[in-house]
Amino acid sequence: MIPVIGYNTSPLKPRLYLIIFLTVDFFSLLLQGIGGGMAGAAFSKKKDTTTATTIMVTGIIFQLGSTCVFVTLYELVLYRGRNVLLRNRPLLILSSATLLSVTCMVIRGIYRSMELLQGWRGYLATNERFTIALEGTLMAISLVTFNFFNPERLIREARVAAAETENQGFSTMELDRRDKAWKSGGDTTGLVGEVGGIDELR
Repeated sequence: MIPVIGYNTSPLKPRLYLIIFLTVDFFSLLLQGIGGGMAGAAFSKKKDTTTATTIMVTGIIFQLGSTCVFVTLYELVLYRGRNVLLRNRPLLILSSATLLSVTCMVIRGIYRSMELLQGWRGYLATNERFTIALEGTLMAISLVTFNFFNPERLIREARVAAAETENQGFSTMELDRRDKAWKSGGDTTGLVGEVGGIDELR
């Protein structure tokens, strides 16, 4: 999305988002997996699960924190590129879908953190309706969103829309300058040559 919106809108290069947040996700999921495995082993042996739960919660909070950082950077890019978004419908749809998906992930992360901090026999963990509403439903929305709003298709359409907008901008600039030259009664020969050069560059 950044190349379409404009590189000047983002504090990081597009590739850095992939490297940083995938790395953070890997280690947070690793912690959650280790903690979950240890908790399962402790349960089966009827031992204390405090250490295992702490490791698992650390992984979830670590992931939640990184997701919040990503959302902040994402919203900054959208804010800086709001003028482009408003003129590019596919990009606006994709940015809104992504924001919805990530928001669901943040809410789910908050719920999971609170659930495990209460313990495996806490109020949230022992009431299934919270799991259905704040984990299952939210993650379903997060995933299904991109089935309806396919990122690859929308990015392709956004690039086409951006190119058309740029061409319209050139056309408007040319007509405006021609009109000014005509009203002033000046020689438009140089202007015609310049416009011809622009056409060749296209």
